[in-house]
This record gives sequence, structure tokens and C-alpha cells, in this order.
Amino acid sequence: MKSKLRSLATVICALIFSNVSAQNLNIEGTWRLVSQKTYNADGSYVSRDSTNVYQIKVYTPTTFVNVTEMKVPDEDNQLLVRSFAGGKYAINGDTYEEFTEFASWKNPRGLKVNMKINQENGKLHMVGMVEGTDGWKAKFDEWYSKVDVPEQSKELTGTWKMVSQRVDNPDGSVFNADSTNRTMHKMFTNGMVVVYREQVVPQADNQKLVVSVGGGRYTLKDGVYAELISFASYKGFEKMQSKFNLTIEGNKLHTVGSFTEPNGIVATYDEWFEKVN
Repeated sequence: MKSKLRSLATVICALIFSNVSAQNLNIEGTWRLVSQKTYNADGSYVSRDSTNVYQIKVYTPTTFVNVTEMKVPDEDNQLLVRSFAGGKYAINGDTYEEFTEFASWKNPRGLKVNMKINQENGKLHMVGMVEGTDGWKAKFDEWYSKVDVPEQSKELTGTWKMVSQRVDNPDGSVFNADSTNRTMHKMFTNGMVVVYREQVVPQADNQKLVVSVGGGRYTLKDGVYAELISFASYKGFEKMQSKFNLTIEGNKLHTVGSFTEPNGIVATYDEWFEKVN
């Protein structure tokens, strides 16, 4: 009897430990797709891997973005971001859910993502269903590997919404914007930044869609901030350069400095952001 009780206690402890470990699963950071299987209703599936699907997931403690790049024939087969979505996510035990709030395509809020999640040998494994608003649904089995980047700033981690922007162009012209006429966010992990801009698109029933995306590593040292863009939705991003003085005042972020556009034009930017999560 004592032996049985000890065995039962061992099983219970193991289950409790397993459950706590799953609930404490930390996926913050950047993950690149290694392999993907998409299952059809008849049980057949299509296999893809990092040689033909270029996808990353970026996570803060509360927010995710999915970035998919494609080779664009009209742009010399350059890899450019052609699909982008993000919002909140939740992990409860081994169950992972995404609640899409913004995207580069119409009606993203109806997308349902419900998967089982775990980590094995440093890789992230997700298996489950994705359902669209049009009735489409499929089962996905995906593996991701962690993208290691030098840690920069825990204080920046989160999502910041642009409050105001002033651009002084070299020809003397000045461009001013605020959150009423330009919706731009910067999402930071401890070493990566994703910048995305939304606007109302008449051809999409006047829905607000993500129309511009750029991201990559950033550096921050002694108050000097720079972005090292490694993926974007526009051509020539590899030529872009930035150097800003950065300060954080409570929940406000202030950056002032120079930005070199892909066409080589250098302008001065003065931007304020407010932390939203």
C-alpha cells in the first residue's frame, strides 16, 4: 500500500511539475521557421522548410508578429515581406492561441489559431489548427529555431505607438505627422525591432491594413540608437542607415537623429512614441 501511495505521489508531482513548466514556457524573442507541414482535409500534406518558406515569429511578453518573406520576380527576386500579421497571444499549459489584431490583409480579427506548443532541444514546436473567416481551415505542424541576437535593452521591450513625427528634409521642406494621420508602431524585444505602419486602404473596403514593414537587430549604447534592418516590405532596405539619440521618459520614447533612405537621401527625424503594451 505504501509503495502504491509513493508511486501515486510521484505521478502527481510529475504532473504538477509538467504543468507548471508548460505554463512558464517563455517564448520571448525571435524564431525562424525550420520546417512546416500543412495537412489537408483528406489527410494529405505539403511539406516545406526554410529553403522555400521564409517566416519568422517575434514575441514580446504579450504581443506577437508573424513575418513572411517571398522572392519577388519584379524586384530581381529579392526577398521582401509579403505577409504580416500580429496581435496578442496566450499560453495556458501546452495550449497556444493567437488573437490577430492587425495584418497586411483584410478581416484579420476573425482568424483563429489554436495549437499545442512545447520546446524540444531548444526548438519551438507548434501543432494545431488555423481557421480563416471564409471557412478555410488547415492543420499545421511547425518547428522554429531561436534567432540569437545580442541583448540590448529590457527597458525598450514592448510595443510603442508613434505620437508625433517631424521630418526635416535636405531641401528645407518639413513634414509633420501625428497619430491622427499616420499610425506607426515599433515593437521591441531585447535585441530586435519591428517597425510597421498602417493606413486606411480604399480597395480593402476602407479597412486599416499594414502597408509597410521593416525590422532587424538594433543597437543601443550610451543613449545612441541604430537600426540594422534585415527584412522589409520595400526594396533597398539594406541601404538604409539610422543613428538616433534615444531617451525614455516614463512611458514616452523620444528619438532624434538622422535617417538615410534607400535612395540615399538623408533627413533629420524627431519622433515621440508612447508605450501601449
